[in-house]
Amino acid sequence: MSRVSAPLLRLLAAVAPGTTVVDAACGDGGHAEPLARLGLDVWASAADADDVSAARLRLAFLPDAERRVSRARPDALGYPDAFAPWAVVSGLASADLAAGLAEAARVVVPGGWLWVEVAPADAGAMTDAARGVGLLDASPVEADGARGTVHALFRAPGGVG
Repeated sequence: MSRVSAPLLRLLAAVAPGTTVVDAACGDGGHAEPLARLGLDVWASAADADDVSAARLRLAFLPDAERRVSRARPDALGYPDAFAPWAVVSGLASADLAAGLAEAARVVVPGGWLWVEVAPADAGAMTDAARGVGLLDASPVEADGARGTVHALFRAPGGVG
């Protein structure tokens, strides 16, 4: 999934520049690059060394791209607790969703947001996994026909009155 999600871009275009976003399972940087170009403080990780290299190339316009893209599994990102107000999780298989979403929920601040994008066949698994790790539904599952995916927005509990 290397084409960027237009709904994600529209959503995060309204977020203040400089806001930290974790792109878990970033693949080749297809989401990380345009988010960084929006002025967001993007930190990305991928499990595959070739994906890390490709994402670093896509983020080469940033002076610290080498440091911003790390090699890490989606279930062990290596960021501190409550590191960012936003996380993007894209392309995880249903078997990896629960662990990946639990880790993404750990790195977002209380009340933080998680954009999750999966293959249409994994829509139910995505919702079940998100609810299973305590995330709150913030939007319905929607199809992105241009990408052949479905996505939903979830919120981490806490942080809001």
